[in-house]
Amino acid sequence: MKDKIFVDTSIFVYAYTDGKIKKHKIAKEFLRDSCNIVISTQVLSEFYSALLKLNIEHDRIVSAIDEILIFCTVASINLKTVRSALTLKKRYGFNYWDTLLLSSALENNCKLMISEDMQHNQIIDNALKITNIFV
Repeated sequence: MKDKIFVDTSIFVYAYTDGKIKKHKIAKEFLRDSCNIVISTQVLSEFYSALLKLNIEHDRIVSAIDEILIFCTVASINLKTVRSALTLKKRYGFNYWDTLLLSSALENNCKLMISEDMQHNQIIDNALKITNIFV
């Protein structure tokens, strides 16, 4: 079994929009070729919000979310996730929303976090490696 991979919102936004062609192709290929992808309810919410800001209609966004739900495991955010995020924020200095993603990834035993928003190749709590697929 391959390691679990937590994927940040921006990867899905690039995959489902073609405003930045190079990132669109990389994100789409990555999602197509990966397995054991984990996301959180936060990612779904951010994805909806980002696409809405790009003037994509509600039904198209819902259709994209339905597609994502087919190939991703979705983790819920709970009080434990929030408390862990606050600890990570203090320890690493990331913004709260990024530490909430990191906390979700750690809770779900992911070994890799795919994000362009955090430091490439940084290791979190000796358990989770951040990777920027656009580097």
